[in-house]
Amino acid sequence: MISEIKTIYHYCSTDAFLKILLSNSIFLTHCRMLNDGKEDRMFLNSFEKVDLVSEYKDEELEIAKKIIDGYRKKVDFPYVACFSAQDDILSQWIAYGDDGRGVCIGFDLSKIPFIDLLNEQHGDKPKVIIDEVGYSDDNDELIRKIFNASNIIYKKEGNAGKAIAYGLSGMERLSIFTKSTSFSYEDEVRMVYYPCYRHLLRKFNQEEFEGDVNYELDFLSSATRIKSYFKYKLPLDTISSITLGPKNQIDFTQLMILLSQTAPRVRIENNIKYSKISYNDF
Repeated sequence: MISEIKTIYHYCSTDAFLKILLSNSIFLTHCRMLNDGKEDRMFLNSFEKVDLVSEYKDEELEIAKKIIDGYRKKVDFPYVACFSAQDDILSQWIAYGDDGRGVCIGFDLSKIPFIDLLNEQHGDKPKVIIDEVGYSDDNDELIRKIFNASNIIYKKEGNAGKAIAYGLSGMERLSIFTKSTSFSYEDEVRMVYYPCYRHLLRKFNQEEFEGDVNYELDFLSSATRIKSYFKYKLPLDTISSITLGPKNQIDFTQLMILLSQTAPRVRIENNIKYSKISYNDF
């Protein structure tokens, strides 16, 4: 459970490490730009395993169909920052820590205001969702539970639109926190942000927007790709530890100067360590 996790860890290159510390921010990337091609699309294959016609009738059948249709047609994908519950995993160093040359940053979860998947609020005025990723390749039972919960809403209130919105919202939230079992070694925790897409399209639509806007969209280039992202400003002293990768070559004196300026908590508490993994260049 996310409530039992005290620290979440982000593996990154030395360049990304420097950007995070200098800005005291986490960068949330559009989920379709992550390395899993099925990101936020894991439920599509499972829809075929649910026999809607035999399991649901009349209005309940129509509600289920519209939830599926809404999920298939969604375009307002969330933005994500990825963490791990562990701070020294070889697979993470290889995949995200510049092949062991990077850094693993520890973040004190108690400092970050967030909502978890059970809608429990942690801290004041949360703008992001944080929870553990679930790993499964067979989600038909989960989909049935979402349909059934939507139908309960419909039976109680007689409002099909509300029932559909409830089911679709639940499916979208769970979808971004569900990955294939082939990624289970990552032991991943996610920070997820849902932007206001009307605000993002305000210039395209040539309209003024006076709603509550939390963050400004920005862009970066990565090889031949363009990625959009949001910068999430961290509360004071959120960065609580630093683990240097098994092939990291950062000069220790320069690191101490950097931490004195950007993450004094780490320096004061001496929460700096080297990876214990033996991993050489060949």
